[in-house]
Amino acid sequence: MSTRARLNDSLAELESSISHHSSSTYEIYINGAQVDFLARLRADNCPGASLTDFEITGYIGRGGYGRVYRARTKDAEVCALKVQLVSAQSLREKTLSYAFDSPFIVRALFAFQDAQLLYVASEFADYGDLKTHSMAIRDFGSDELVRLIAAQVVLAFEYMHSCNHAHGDLKLDNVLLFKNGYIKLCDLGVTQSVFDESYVFEGDDEHLPPDKLNEKLCRISPEWSGLGTFINILIPRGESQITYPRPTFGTDCVDLLNQLANRDPSRRIGFATQVKNHAWFRSVDFVKLFYQTIPMVDKLPPGLEHPQIRPTNAVDLTDLSE
Repeated sequence: MSTRARLNDSLAELESSISHHSSSTYEIYINGAQVDFLARLRADNCPGASLTDFEITGYIGRGGYGRVYRARTKDAEVCALKVQLVSAQSLREKTLSYAFDSPFIVRALFAFQDAQLLYVASEFADYGDLKTHSMAIRDFGSDELVRLIAAQVVLAFEYMHSCNHAHGDLKLDNVLLFKNGYIKLCDLGVTQSVFDESYVFEGDDEHLPPDKLNEKLCRISPEWSGLGTFINILIPRGESQITYPRPTFGTDCVDLLNQLANRDPSRRIGFATQVKNHAWFRSVDFVKLFYQTIPMVDKLPPGLEHPQIRPTNAVDLTDLSE
């Protein structure tokens, strides 16, 4: 055997060993997700700050929750600063945003409040949300890109469901695109616990007691039908604007959407493992995707525009009126 052949064999063996180790590490991470999450949730120790710690550099937008600004910390870190009224829901969202520990869920960096307002600084998404780019992604016509975006949502759901929580509001507006080409879920305002948070179960969902298994399936089932809708929106259309995948995407995609949308819960895909093992995701290495070693920037449509950031001009952050 030549030196080059021996070297190639050694590299292949090393890559296989690293892949196996990474896969095992991911399984440990997922199986222990709930315990680690509950510890952070109960500690509720998101780092504090004050308004003077931030330089407001632009206005991103608003919603029913309040307003979002682009800001810069004293360490020159760019972040999104959400300003909203103090409420049980907003405080809960802040706590969840810091407690969740997934590369596919936007995490709170700092939080502080006064008598009326809650301020939460979180990771800044350079490209904004997917709603802004949905047409560009669809017109780009890359089944690989749509599959990889959907696979990241699957990983986010797998983590949240392992923490026994359901996101509850998957839509393009709530999926942010970052400069490395990867996505993260945001807006945890309606995220709910599947069980009472005193119930802790370590291990695969398949080993849950039957009553808990049925309860969890009922709570997370809408998440997966929502994923089907999400995928269907991003899939390229022909000039006829058909509402189902073009034949070029093959029967695997159609089958997945049918299983995600099946009205019979007993026949609907119910867990992340089932989704990941579906034929449409056959080409996706979920472990590499989790560790973000798959280059995503080059897979995006060329010329994606950054969202418009409006100047603030001595804005009053405490004014949440229109």
